Amino acid sequence: MVVATRYLQAGGVSHAHLYLYKEDGTFLRQLTKFEKGQDHDPLFSPDGKEIIFLHTPDSEDEGGKNVADAKSRASVEPWRIETSGKGLKKLPEPPEWYRTARNADYFTQWPGKTSSDDPPKFGEANKGWNEKGEPWPDVMQRKPATLLSPDGVFQLTLRLGPDDLYGNGPGNGRLYELWNLNSGKNCLLGGLPGFSGLTNLLHEFSHPEHLFCQQGNLNVVFFSLHMGSTFGEACIALDLNKPNLLALPGHQVAWRDDRKVPSTLREHGDNPGNAMPIPLPGEPFFLVLGTNRYEPIPGSKKTANISYLTRFDAELNGTPYVQLRTAPIFYGASLYRPCKSPAVMKIGQNIGRD
Repeated sequence: MVVATRYLQAGGVSHAHLYLYKEDGTFLRQLTKFEKGQDHDPLFSPDGKEIIFLHTPDSEDEGGKNVADAKSRASVEPWRIETSGKGLKKLPEPPEWYRTARNADYFTQWPGKTSSDDPPKFGEANKGWNEKGEPWPDVMQRKPATLLSPDGVFQLTLRLGPDDLYGNGPGNGRLYELWNLNSGKNCLLGGLPGFSGLTNLLHEFSHPEHLFCQQGNLNVVFFSLHMGSTFGEACIALDLNKPNLLALPGHQVAWRDDRKVPSTLREHGDNPGNAMPIPLPGEPFFLVLGTNRYEPIPGSKKTANISYLTRFDAELNGTPYVQLRTAPIFYGASLYRPCKSPAVMKIGQNIGRD
């Protein structure tokens, strides 16, 4: 795994560099050390031996802006480097496989490219809300959506309550029901420990019919929860096996010595942050591109919106690809997975907006 990260500093201009990790989150080495500008959007070569990335040499902002948006493409330089840290070289242009690479698929509440513009069925991905945040007409008369997991073990029924239509926020989704068809056990999601609300069931962007993330013993679905204009959207994972709820980007990352982001919204007085789940095809893991608002920049009274990448296993234990107790900004990442498909995955800094 190669990750481009910018660590904001108390003063002066900070710079994004490339950092190499093992897939399990073990840090290996820092690959780039430019004293000016930002490194971003790395991508492994098809054989995994080198990395192509972009370098913006004239970025002088202190606010962690998205460099690919902030700077003209003419000022962006393509570079290559070996995974050993050797062979750093500026290129006249990036190779064709770099230019044509697409971002990995991810879970979202928004319609996919192939989805219909017709009103959604009751309980489907956006839970019956239109783009203005209003319920579709006669939504309460629609039949609840009963969804069966691809392995045939779990059945999820998305059932609205009358109160759900008066506000798109905490408390919604109390009547959602989960059945384990093997054991015969069922539960209302509103009765799970730490429940604060489940609004929109997320789906894969490129495959809107995919609502479950199942790989081996990983059995998860994702919901969003609107927390208001100040805190925005929260992302919540439901572990179907236990069952268990976890507010992403998770509770494992300690940003300050005196506080950890807890596992549920109920335990957390302020915003836990938003997150974008990214499945790893063929592996019982998924990635989360997470954000936290108003985190302190070490050594100052300033705060910033931070972003970082975390890997979660089937038990929803998270391993971040970042230094703890820092103020990181995510500038892109790539995975090399030999013998898996796809072998190379791209997670650009613009993922979710492309």
